[in-house]
Amino acid sequence: LRESNAELERFAYIASHDLKTPLRNVTSFLGLIERRLPVGAKALVAEYLEIALINARQMHDLVTDVLEFSRLNSSVGELAQEVKVSAAVEQTRSSLSAKLRESNGEIQLEGDTSLVLPKGTLEQILSNLIGNGIKYNKALRPTVRVIVTEMDDRVRLSVVDNGIGIAPQYHDKIFEVFRRLHCSDSYAGTGVGLAACRKVVLRLGGRIAVDSKEGQGSTFTVDLPKDATELDACLTANIERLAEA
Repeated sequence: LRESNAELERFAYIASHDLKTPLRNVTSFLGLIERRLPVGAKALVAEYLEIALINARQMHDLVTDVLEFSRLNSSVGELAQEVKVSAAVEQTRSSLSAKLRESNGEIQLEGDTSLVLPKGTLEQILSNLIGNGIKYNKALRPTVRVIVTEMDDRVRLSVVDNGIGIAPQYHDKIFEVFRRLHCSDSYAGTGVGLAACRKVVLRLGGRIAVDSKEGQGSTFTVDLPKDATELDACLTANIERLAEA
C-alpha cells in the first residue's frame, strides 16, 4: 500500500506539474491576444476570449487542487507541531481577508485549545470549511462560528455557518472528490476542498460529518485526536507486528 500510494502520488504530481506550464502559456497568450487586438476586432471576439480565459483559469485551479490532493498521503507524524485553534483561525481570517471584506463576512471563535498535528493540517481544514461557509452564503452578513469542545483525548471543532445549506441527500456526496452541487457560474470551485478535508481528517484518525438543511445553514463537525503522533506510532507498530506475523 505504501509503494502503491507513493507511485500514485508521483504520477499525480508529475501529471499536474506538467499540465500547469502549458496552461500558463495558454492563459498568457490569450491575454496577449486580447490586449493587441484592434478595438473593432476586439468587440467581435471579446465574449469568446473571456470564456476561454475563464476556462483556462478554472483548469489551472483544478490542476493545482489535484496536485495538493495528491500530497495528502504523507506520514501523520511528519513535521508534527503543537498548534492552537485560535492561531489557525487567525491565519484563516488573514488568508480570507479579501473575501471577508467583499462579502461583509465575519469569523467568530468560541473556545480554544492546542493540538499536535502535522504542520499546516489544521489551517487547511479550517480554511476549506470556513471558506465554504462564506462562499456558499447569501446572508447580508455571512457569519461562520468555530466552536471548540474538549473531549478527553480528542477535540471537537464545530464550524457553523448561516449559508445556503445542503439538502440531506447530498450530505455524503459532498465529500467525494470533484463532486460539486452548483455550476461554476453560480459558485467557483473544483470540488476538491471537502474531499481533501475528509482525507486529512481520516488520516489523522478523526471524523468529519455535516448537519444541514437547505436554506438553514450548515454545521460541519470535526473530531480530532489531541496528539496525532500517538496514533501514528500505534499504526506503525501494528503494521510492523503484522509484517512479522
